[in-house]
Amino acid sequence: MAERDQYGQIQDVNEADLAPDTCSLFEIAAESAVSDAESDPVNRRFPVQELDWFRRNAYNLGILTSSEWQPPYTARILNACIALTECYPADDTLSQTTAVELALTTLRCHFVIAASILKQVRTEQDASRSSSRVQHYRELRHHVAEYDATLHTKPLASDVHTHDDLTMKYTTLLVYDFEAAMQLSQFTELRAIIDRQKPFGNVLAYKAMGDMLLQSSTTPPKEVLLTTLKHLINEIHTLEAFNAAKLAKYLRCLFHVLLPKNDALALSILDHFAQLSLEAKVVNTTVDVEREWFVVRAFNHALDYYVRFEEEGCRVWAGRAVQMAEEMDDGGVLARALRGRLEHLRFRGGGSF
Repeated sequence: MAERDQYGQIQDVNEADLAPDTCSLFEIAAESAVSDAESDPVNRRFPVQELDWFRRNAYNLGILTSSEWQPPYTARILNACIALTECYPADDTLSQTTAVELALTTLRCHFVIAASILKQVRTEQDASRSSSRVQHYRELRHHVAEYDATLHTKPLASDVHTHDDLTMKYTTLLVYDFEAAMQLSQFTELRAIIDRQKPFGNVLAYKAMGDMLLQSSTTPPKEVLLTTLKHLINEIHTLEAFNAAKLAKYLRCLFHVLLPKNDALALSILDHFAQLSLEAKVVNTTVDVEREWFVVRAFNHALDYYVRFEEEGCRVWAGRAVQMAEEMDDGGVLARALRGRLEHLRFRGGGSF
């Protein structure tokens, strides 16, 4: 509560301190409006003019204070705003302008709430709050689903700026949704989230999902991880088909992360790079700089197996390194150098490479 001086005047107040009371005020208004709409839809005590006032002020406060208030308060006041938008008469009785305004308000509320929830849940690292984090991620997915439904079913403004803004928000929310599904171990839904991203051609969103897939504390089963990563790479490959150098660098980053963790996934990255190399040659583009890097890393990985006396792993990785080296445009120099080093390797069974 705000403090008052001896004359009853409110002293200097931090606006953030008013958040709990402000949220409660608009939540009470929203509850009353919902009750009014449900009890007597025709003879309402909450006229449209009152709905307009509370809805617009809830929205403006939620947006303007989102950088100052704690995330739960931002979510509370914007949830109240959404509840108020749902109390208006049916769409066919509203003007087109009002219907569009309500849809845009709803979309923007869901977006800011989802971002606020994510901000909150990322700060809750305490294991004792694990149940709270699960609930937050579920709420986040709910708001993404509601945004999706509203975006595809409600009347919206047709201007390019609004369309682009809503689309960008949606692609961002799908990245949030991917993270939430990962954290909730809802791994079977990852591919569907990736597919919903497809119409928008946002390569940065795909790369963000790939980063989450590789770095999340919640790891999918090996087969799911492999198929999901391949699906992401295929989408990125499609979008960057005419920029082989950029895709090669991304594959290099993935390989660097995966190599110490998972041989099967790392080898799958080599397969993707090999395919990229073939396609690059067709359009007279070279990726030899990245290829040499892959060759060296693969060969060194083979030597790691050798010093651990793991012959099979050594042979697999050395063979892949030599195979890639043979495709270099260097007259076979690198491939011969690798074979020369392999000739000196001796295995426990007495054989050589």
